[in-house]
Amino acid sequence: METRNAIFMSIDQRFLQCVRICLSSMEYFYKNHPEIIVYHTDLTDIQIVELSKITSNISFIKNHCKKAGPVMDHLTWTVNPNVFYARFLLWKDPKFNEYNNILHLDADTIILWSLDSLFKKKKFFMVKEAYLWDDQLFYDFNDKELSKKISKDWIDIENREWNAGVFLLPKDLRTDENYNELIKILDDYWKRIKRADQSIINIWMYKHNFRLSSLYKYNYQHRLLIRKWWIGKTTKIIHFNWIDSKIREDCMKTFFNIVKTKWDLKEYLSYYRKNINE
Repeated sequence: METRNAIFMSIDQRFLQCVRICLSSMEYFYKNHPEIIVYHTDLTDIQIVELSKITSNISFIKNHCKKAGPVMDHLTWTVNPNVFYARFLLWKDPKFNEYNNILHLDADTIILWSLDSLFKKKKFFMVKEAYLWDDQLFYDFNDKELSKKISKDWIDIENREWNAGVFLLPKDLRTDENYNELIKILDDYWKRIKRADQSIINIWMYKHNFRLSSLYKYNYQHRLLIRKWWIGKTTKIIHFNWIDSKIREDCMKTFFNIVKTKWDLKEYLSYYRKNINE
């Protein structure tokens, strides 16, 4: 039987320009990509046709997420939570049964090389968070009720987080049991999670003893880029997370235009420093 993989992206109008750039990067650097599935809440027919012209092997599914929770604090007034919690349906929706590995990508990513090596992995894969804060998963790790809940659930949680913007989900993990477990975590920890759907997926990962990966080449988060400069041509995915939405699209566009012609990113870093102060 032929192995079929897929790339999954969940968006609404607010992420339209980001996904345009992401798809353009795939067409430029990864022409032989597997099918791209765009889950959307409100794309128009005209926009669907436009996105279909950017790259081949792409399909669109209307978002029918019915179970959503809180969003991250800094996004409370800007986003539809269904866009984020739709990723839970990867564990549940029979539409995805025909695929082996499914790669979830946030819309604010740029693809720089073939991802075939990532699709060859046989286990769940996610890279650790490059942005370090205290109490990442929860608002208060000293919450006594939270401590009791964690202990009752037999979860050994470290104060370190995986970044859910990029993850590979194999077919054997996409079960009703795992989906129901995610929903139970959402119901149980709703009021205490700090990073929304990412916290929930992290708790699920801790329950299943997944290990942290440091292979940032598959999720090279923007903070690493501006702090460490360029790590070379092994980097496959750049993730423009935690950038002000007002300049994110310009950052992505500028970066993409530069890497299409040259790999010296001093020009991009100069542009970035002129447009934002960290």
